[in-house]
Formats: sequence, C-alpha cells, structure tokens
Amino acid sequence: MSSTKSITIRTPQLCDAAEVLTLIHESHSFLTPWVVAPTTDIEFMLYCQRIKSDNSYVGYLVCDQNQIAGIINVNDIVRGSFQSASIGFYLFSGYTGKGVMSAGLQLVLQEVFATHQLHRIEANIQPKNLSSIHCVQRNGFVKEGFSEHFLKVNDDWRDHERWAITREIWEKG
Repeated sequence: MSSTKSITIRTPQLCDAAEVLTLIHESHSFLTPWVVAPTTDIEFMLYCQRIKSDNSYVGYLVCDQNQIAGIINVNDIVRGSFQSASIGFYLFSGYTGKGVMSAGLQLVLQEVFATHQLHRIEANIQPKNLSSIHCVQRNGFVKEGFSEHFLKVNDDWRDHERWAITREIWEKG
C-alpha cells in the first residue's frame, strides 16, 4: 500500500492470522495494560470482515522490512461536515524504540488525510503509556484534554488523554 524506508502499511488479510496471533501471544504481557487485541482465529476473522464491510473502520498492518510489527486502526469514521475519526495502535514486542510505529503512523495519516479525505484524527491514550504519547507528539498531534474512565481495557475502565491532529496541522508538517 504505502511505504517509508523499510516501513510499509497494508490491509490485514485472513492469511495473516497465524503470524498476527503468534505476535499477539508473544507480546501478551507487553500489550495487556494498553489494548485488547484479537487472540483467536475467529476474532481475527471478524476483525478482517469488519475492515472490509464497515465504512467507519479501516485497519492497517505496520510492517518493518515486510515483517508484521504492529497494527493501526482508524475507528468511528464520521463523514458529512465532521470528517473525523479516532485512531488506535499497538506495536509488538521486539519492535519498540525503533521508530517503527511513528513511521507507520505517518503513512496512515497520509492515507486518512489524502486518500480518505478526513479532516481530524483523535487518539485517546492512557496517561502512563508514554511510548504512545511520544509517538503521537512526534507526528504533530496536540493534547486536547483528559477523559476520566474513558475506555474499558481488560475489564477496567481506564483514564485517557485526548490527542488530535487536523489536516491543517498535518499539511504544515
């Protein structure tokens, strides 16, 4: 789909299930505080079906030298005068601290602003998830606020910081 150096993004396919699920299982303790990821073939199949059939949801695999390194999802796309969505992302252990997610996020922002013609993207991140906060900061997102008990992650309602970027900020680079 798109690339920056050795980092590419592409749409997940059913044939990616074994690799993605293995990476999720290997990264379980790393991911558990932050996200709920598919853990079974059926959950991954439903995820792939949702990407193909739901106009308000787009998913990307972030690949480093053609190896799956993480996932970025664009959720709750609202059209009309809003032209907005939220974004969620996670990286598998072994790929952290290398700029992989930041490069992948750059590519996804190109897709959502240029191809999908959205105007605003919001990322809601738990305050202790400093890696994700630094990633969105590097990509031009601005902190807009704090949402108490915003999202249920692994049976706990978690606080989140609200970060966003508009097309105008993105175009300025």
